[in-house]
Amino acid sequence: MRKWIVVLIALIVPVTFVGSKIHHLALRNDARRNILLTTFGYSKGGTFILKLYNFTVPAELVSPDVTREQRNTDRFGVIGFTLSRGKDILNGVRSKPHVCQLSQFDQDFDALFFVFNFTENSLKVIRTGSAYDLQLCKNLESCPDKVERTSLEAPPRDDDKLSVKGSPHTSGFFDKLHDILFPTITTKIPYKDYIPLNLSGDQYSTSIALRFEEGQQGSYSFIYHNCFNYRAHGYSNQVAVHFTVDIVERNPGSYLPAGDIAKPKLYLYMAAIFAVAACVWIRNMCHSSSGTIYKVHHLMTALVILKSLSLFFHGINYYFVSVYGHQREIWAVIYYITHLYLFIYILLQYGWNFV
Repeated sequence: MRKWIVVLIALIVPVTFVGSKIHHLALRNDARRNILLTTFGYSKGGTFILKLYNFTVPAELVSPDVTREQRNTDRFGVIGFTLSRGKDILNGVRSKPHVCQLSQFDQDFDALFFVFNFTENSLKVIRTGSAYDLQLCKNLESCPDKVERTSLEAPPRDDDKLSVKGSPHTSGFFDKLHDILFPTITTKIPYKDYIPLNLSGDQYSTSIALRFEEGQQGSYSFIYHNCFNYRAHGYSNQVAVHFTVDIVERNPGSYLPAGDIAKPKLYLYMAAIFAVAACVWIRNMCHSSSGTIYKVHHLMTALVILKSLSLFFHGINYYFVSVYGHQREIWAVIYYITHLYLFIYILLQYGWNFV
């Protein structure tokens, strides 16, 4: 009997939480190795906006006057962020706590690796897997509506290089001489190969925007990594950082993830169905003789009404997150109160039935 009670409670009281999709996070003196900043499901046309403020690290990590011996480390660590599709990096953070995932760009994850280069005041961008097609911009206004894939195509494969070498039009003596006298200088492209950092005092700041196109949809996780704090890098002290981030995640017409866009209507429709069921139930009770109606029937009436109200406020809560990107406190409070009442009422009802 207890088993069926637990199953019924699980069906009637689904515990779901609606989080804000406009994030503001300020960290001070934080030495954690990994911080999951956000996970969001993007559909075609979805956008990701990041604003990084006041990123500060210990002076010995960025000062050119500090020698390697003074840093007390055999190998320089790295620090930065990853934006990955799927859960490969996220699962790696959880299952391999002694491996810094920011250095795993040889694993062919569908990810963008943003690694701080304090010497050049930039975030180095490393693209792996299908992330070659993701176009980075300073802001959404500078992002084209459609990504030109030819400008972000993956580097040529080894077999392509071999086919070029084996072609009859190989470079001759004069071509080689031209290359020696006039060497080709590879110019790094901002927001493709690196993200410029603004330095004010000892604080770094920047902004990044993305628009996801066809074939780029999916669930993405944005994670901060501090590889200095791994034992493999030999750093004697914990490296703590300060930074503030503002993140805005959005799909066309909604701030909800792709899998949650239909939830506001779904919960409101379910609330209407329970309300109709409550009306039918009350009507039948009114047309029944008093001898056939027991107290448990009145308890069931209150249960259905509470369930309808809980679903209604849950739908309203999702609606405001969809429109404004965050919960409206009053509706969130009302929803959690009705949800709590519903749970308590179910427990009381089953206690009444045992009596």
